Amino acid sequence: MHAARLDRDWVLAERGLATVASLVLSLLYLTVYFFGRDALPEKWVTDSNKMLEFLVSGSTDLDDSFAATAKVFSVFGAEYVNVVTATVGVAYLALASSRVAGLRDLATRWLFVLPCMLLNLLSPGKETVVIAMSIVLVMGGMSRGVSFRALVVMTMVLYGCYALFIRNYYAMILVLALGIRASARLSPAWKAIVLACVVGAVLVAPSEILYILQSPRDISNNYALSIGSDNRTMIWNLYPPTSGVNFIVNYLYAAVMFVLPVISFRAPVDLAMMLMHAAILRVALRGLSGTPGAGADERKRRWFATLVVAHILVQFIFEPDLGSYVRHLTSVSLFLIPLLTALPAKQDEARRHMRGAVQ
Repeated sequence: MHAARLDRDWVLAERGLATVASLVLSLLYLTVYFFGRDALPEKWVTDSNKMLEFLVSGSTDLDDSFAATAKVFSVFGAEYVNVVTATVGVAYLALASSRVAGLRDLATRWLFVLPCMLLNLLSPGKETVVIAMSIVLVMGGMSRGVSFRALVVMTMVLYGCYALFIRNYYAMILVLALGIRASARLSPAWKAIVLACVVGAVLVAPSEILYILQSPRDISNNYALSIGSDNRTMIWNLYPPTSGVNFIVNYLYAAVMFVLPVISFRAPVDLAMMLMHAAILRVALRGLSGTPGAGADERKRRWFATLVVAHILVQFIFEPDLGSYVRHLTSVSLFLIPLLTALPAKQDEARRHMRGAVQ
């Protein structure tokens, strides 16, 4: 009984320390955001500066994603844009640090949280809106009052609006995620047939559509070169995306370069990105493995894993460089938190076991 009480006290102490660590990180984040952003690398805030230019000018050109993002921030007022972004950052950290089992659990989560905070939450931008969306979805996913179907509907509404006004490829992510979930219970043979149909559709697709989908990679890189960018992790299409075969070859090449960047770029930071990418893939694929559960909580977890995989697969189509790819991927890192959190039923069982041990 004495040992059980010590174990319980240690668990409570760890959770208390985890809470203190989260508060300290929040204060550090706010300090850096409001007093240390001038020391950030210029390339980290380039997109943010573009958006802020539209916000200050009051542009109504909603065909530009930066202008559309500025329109979202204009709802709060240009003078409050930093307050809004910092609030999203603190909410992101608080949610990512909730329901921790101990310090080891918190440290594991921070491996995914800190890159996102560094790349996406130290300046306002398009990723700020994505992270705010992920906060809403994860809060719904972790709430017992929100059903699995309601969570999917929330995703459809948020992704649909974001695709309509800011980044249209989010519609592709949503459709792909729904397709993956719809085919989850198919037999391996039927899954192979579905995959063959997708490949066949690409092979017979009009060249104009293929070009529209994959040409942004080369267009973006050419623009970066024209303004003197020294981005060393650019990835170019091997062939013009004007045929299905070329499209597939370019897609597979980009996938290898993004998943195994050390093959091409050979820098220590690329190794770090590769390891982080491997960790994200491992958590997401583990969330998709096994027989689909019938419980609402398990289905929600699989939905978040599906969204992460869908984001990855769509980014392989057109993302221009490793930095942009990692930045986008970290913006949805909050979807990994439910996959790292014990299911509510298991949490309840652990609490009952703890109470019984000290009685």
